[in-house]
This record gives sequence, structure tokens and C-alpha cells, in this order.
Amino acid sequence: MEVVFSQRAIAAVMAETAEKIQTETGGLFLGKVIGDTWYVVESIDPGPNSVFEVAYFEYDQPYVQHLINKVAAIYQERLELIGLWHRHPGSFDQFSGTDDQTNHVYASMRPQGAISILVNLDPDFRMTVYHVGQAYRNYRRISYEIGNERFPQQLLEYRSVEDSLALMRRKCGRSEAGGTSNKKSIENFMEEVSSYLDMQITAPAMGMKQVVSEEQMTRMLDLLYADLEFLQEKNISVRVRWNENTLWLLPKSNNENEAVRFTDLTENKMLGAWREKVFYYHSGDLEKAWNDAHDTSDGKSPKENGRMEEIARRIVMFGVRKGN
Repeated sequence: MEVVFSQRAIAAVMAETAEKIQTETGGLFLGKVIGDTWYVVESIDPGPNSVFEVAYFEYDQPYVQHLINKVAAIYQERLELIGLWHRHPGSFDQFSGTDDQTNHVYASMRPQGAISILVNLDPDFRMTVYHVGQAYRNYRRISYEIGNERFPQQLLEYRSVEDSLALMRRKCGRSEAGGTSNKKSIENFMEEVSSYLDMQITAPAMGMKQVVSEEQMTRMLDLLYADLEFLQEKNISVRVRWNENTLWLLPKSNNENEAVRFTDLTENKMLGAWREKVFYYHSGDLEKAWNDAHDTSDGKSPKENGRMEEIARRIVMFGVRKGN
């Protein structure tokens, strides 16, 4: 197992460290895991409203989520949040108790876990790279390399002008030939991914909060950004609505019995419900459900080009409105 940094990613880590030379700082990694290699394409800065102290650091979460969505949209391949880094004072290159909790949150987002990196200046720049497993405080120190030549070329390719234009046409409801494309309903989509949801139903009964603040609702929408764009890419007709305690994905008919509902936000997940199914939702779960429902690796049917088509990522979410 190893980590490979693009030249851009390592330059971003070093630039952030140099800018906050007197305090702790950090960032998040976007990239891809292929086999036992973790490819870090981008390092996201922590944001202007982060807390920077000599022995403490805290991310500006709304800014970070916003920037992840924007940066991921630039690339042809789908980038994923695969880890994080932060600087420690002096030569201390072990995780604190607070670090353990943060690492566990990020590792729990992915079946492969996450990578977490400590930066020290003692006196020169030094990185200690760890793989974080699903179990709490499950750390393994691993090696790393730097260089674009170590990357599969497609991971570094930006989205082409042609692909961007095609995406805009689809978002406007037009086919490649210039006509109006046929849309599917959110009900049909949820029927197709129903078997995936059956495997995810581990949540308690739906608990409604008295009031969800606009700040919380913004965070809920941030979690949904990638999947809202995915639904647009798949030409799924869906409306977004929120009231005092629930975020709704509604069909055009406004039939609330067929709506997907979200409430009870925690740091990285929401409680979701569709019909009688109650599940925990993480960002990107609807796309994962679709890929699972259409997975042909078991030989059930041919798979186009040996894999699912790549879906455009996290640009803009249209049509959100407040209502009851």
C-alpha cells in the first residue's frame, strides 16, 4: 500500500504550511484509490474561517464542502474525498485523541478507510503518512511518492470543452441532437435502487426535529449536491423542497408518498426515508445505489466499455426553493 501525490497536490500542502508557518493548519485530499495505491490529485485548503492555533486546528466545514464540489467538477474522472492532513508542532508525529476521532469519521466514509498525514517542520518539511482503517485507532504507516508520471493519465485530465457543453445541454433538458430528452421519474429511479436500500436499512425509525435551521439545511443540501447532479445526468425528473424539518426530493406530481425525505443531520450523514425504507444517507449514496443496481461484474449483463459510464460531478444544483 502506498500514496502517490500529484505535483499540484504536494505543492498545495507545502504552500498552506508555509502560509501558516506559526500555527497548525491542514487540508483535505481528493483523488482515487486503485488497488493498493492512493492517488492524491488535489489538496483542498481548510478555508478562511478555520481555527488556526499553535497546537489546535479546525476546518471551515461549509467552505471545504463548497470547494470539494467545485474542484471535483473540473476533472474528467470522478474524484473522491480520500483523506486529510494537518501540521503538528515540533517533531510530534503521532495522533492526538482529537485526531483519532476526526480520523475515524473520515475512515468511516469509505470501505477502504482513509489516509491521514501529519506534517512537521523539524526544521525541514516532513510528512508522516498513515492509512486509517475502519476500526477506531487502526493506523498503519505507509510510504509515499511524488510525481505526475506515477499517475494513470486519465486521473489528471480535465473535463473537455465538448463534455462540458454536453453536460450543459443535458441540464437544459436537451439531447445531443438538439431535441428534448425523455425524463424518468424519481419513483422509477428509487424502484431501481430499492434492493440497495434494503441492504442499508440499519437506521431507527424516522425522528423529526422541531426546526432545522437554514445553516443546517445548507449543509444538508451540500451532502446532496453530488447526487442531485447525478440525477440530472441520468435525466431523472426531481424537485427539491424544504420546510421546517424536512428536505424533500419530490416527483413532478408533488406526490409526497413517493418523495425521498431527509432529516436528522449529523456531521457526515442524514437520516433518509422512502416509502417504508429508512436508511442512513452519505453523500453520493444514490449514485452508489445506481451503480450497485446496474453492476454487471457478476456477469448478469454486458458492461459498457468494461465499466459504468463516468458521471459529471458536483457543479450546480438547480431548482431549490423553500416551500411547505
